[in-house]
Amino acid sequence: MRYQDSVAKSAEYLRQALPLMTRQRAALHPLSYAVWYEHVSGHNAELSREIQVLTERGQTLDEFDTRGIYTRHIDNKPALDEEMARRLSEGLAHVLMDMSNSASEAGSASERFGDSLDVWVKQLDAAAASLPLRELLAGTREMREHMSRLRQRLDRSQHEIESLRKEVQQARGEALIDALTGLANRRAFDRSLQQCLSSDEVGTPTGPCLILSDIDHFKRINDTHGHALGDEVLRQVAQALKSVAHSHHLAARVGGEEFALLMPSAGLHEAMMLAEQMREQIAAQDMAGSGINVGRITISLGVTQLAATESAQDFVGRADRALYSAKHEGRNRVSVLAAPQRPGPGARMAA
Repeated sequence: MRYQDSVAKSAEYLRQALPLMTRQRAALHPLSYAVWYEHVSGHNAELSREIQVLTERGQTLDEFDTRGIYTRHIDNKPALDEEMARRLSEGLAHVLMDMSNSASEAGSASERFGDSLDVWVKQLDAAAASLPLRELLAGTREMREHMSRLRQRLDRSQHEIESLRKEVQQARGEALIDALTGLANRRAFDRSLQQCLSSDEVGTPTGPCLILSDIDHFKRINDTHGHALGDEVLRQVAQALKSVAHSHHLAARVGGEEFALLMPSAGLHEAMMLAEQMREQIAAQDMAGSGINVGRITISLGVTQLAATESAQDFVGRADRALYSAKHEGRNRVSVLAAPQRPGPGARMAA
């Protein structure tokens, strides 16, 4: 593990790093978090020395500077494991929440005190005949102006904190999204796949099912029309698959032109029918009407269901074999491989 800091300690480091990060020109993405976390925690002396040299000249770090520091001083070291990355991200979110709540409470208290000052000013205005009362009135008015400016600063601070919280949430979400298609990426697929392995429905007729699909002759599209048009085909196919998938399914891009649909609870026949619907929708879609003049686009699909006590590797491997079978049999078709039947506890092996 790269870091041994507790959640509380890492949250404190992030609290120290946050004002430094917001002074820079780089966005608040995971690379930026890592750079400033290592700086304030003292984990990386060489990184801190480079930051000190740059900032002593009054320089603020842009994206190029930040990524360069990350590459030179962090990327070549043992990777941050996913669990610690999650804890650091949650720690930052907790810090921002505390700051937002504190700013909100301070703003409310300031507003209440300001309202009270307004009442006192009106009362003093009516009775300010003597010099002491006039001096008290002037002081009260000055205090009211200070409170008004404080409320404005607190309002701005709360707005900035909310913006930072949204950026943190967006960065955490983007780590699981394929940037080109907007579908879930391979990391999100693997995470959902692990959750399916522990489902109570594994080994039942409605256990998790998987559909793997691949765009037919995609290399030919790239070679003939270029990668820009190939990317547009990927986006169009992804949107078509997403429109067919149900809300509780996970549609993901798991390879170059390979897509997956993970169904946590479905019968094999249901999965096969959905795969056929996906195939038909892609084949019928007018890509030229979408500005993509590459001829007819088709996909091949492989379908299977998770067996009891089966590993993720075996599950995906069988879906991949079903997909290969669909390709081998002529493409633009659906091939199904049922889960292997395991003998029950009372079954006897044949001699």
